[in-house]
Amino acid sequence: MAIKSSLPELRVFLAVAESGHFTRAAERLGMSQSSLSAALGKLERELGARLFDRHTRACRMTDAGAALLPAARRLVADWDHLVADAQDFGRFARGRVAVAAPNAQCALLLPPVIRAFGESHPGVRVVLHDVPEHEVHALVRSGAADLGIATQTDARTDL
Repeated sequence: MAIKSSLPELRVFLAVAESGHFTRAAERLGMSQSSLSAALGKLERELGARLFDRHTRACRMTDAGAALLPAARRLVADWDHLVADAQDFGRFARGRVAVAAPNAQCALLLPPVIRAFGESHPGVRVVLHDVPEHEVHALVRSGAADLGIATQTDARTDL
């Protein structure tokens, strides 16, 4: 059987595990207690194991829940890191940009531009390809460089 539970169900499991109480976990997640119970029930059915023993005032984690808790924490944390990393790249807060340019531009034009860019975007690494003019277009076309600076552009209108 394919597991259909997802991140929301794992977040419910973690909230209940951390709070020890369905009502507090539901409040923390901004959902109704019945929705929280349904999500947890779905996860338990798909895993084939009860994760909590329910009592009138609280709940207690089962051995199965305790065994799954570290992996669930890692999965949710890894997902949150993945999303944060993707957002950093989207904001240009992290990453790498490769620039191809001939020697004169690398020596005269680019140092102050790269320095200013580095101050604005300290998490982005700039890789500079100091190449002959005729190689700039090929590096951009192949994807080895994200940006190319060249003076002979009239013959290359495809870039």
